[in-house]
Amino acid sequence: MSILRRNALVGSIVWFFAVVIFLGLFFTSESPDVFMRDKPRKLLSVIPIAIGYLVHFYILWSTNQRKKQNKVVYDERDDNTQKVANSISFNLTLLYVFFFSIILYEKYYDFGSVPVAFMWILAYSTLAITFFMSSTIILITDLRNS
Repeated sequence: MSILRRNALVGSIVWFFAVVIFLGLFFTSESPDVFMRDKPRKLLSVIPIAIGYLVHFYILWSTNQRKKQNKVVYDERDDNTQKVANSISFNLTLLYVFFFSIILYEKYYDFGSVPVAFMWILAYSTLAITFFMSSTIILITDLRNS
């Protein structure tokens, strides 16, 4: 298993659980307003995102250390795979933010404002979903190319 594939597999698993736990905590709340007032739940929902970032930065650091020690075989195919995955995940992220925003607009148009909790969930979920999509698309692309 290549280092790119292993990193993408670990990233996909970690970010999948981060997204599921984060969104689960948000959507099991009675309402967005109740969620925003529930400080412990709000803090608990950010922990999976923080763990995802810690794992992500550890993967970057450990891969960099191995590259310095010439223990990692990394070639132009890996760079190409990452470029394709990043391009696709960028476009999917744009679509996610666009559709999420349009849905909120349509739902709350008559009220004149959107509950602030939805802006909070959009910000954090965009980060987590983008990392998840990028890792998963790297896996799919790498498996398809091998």
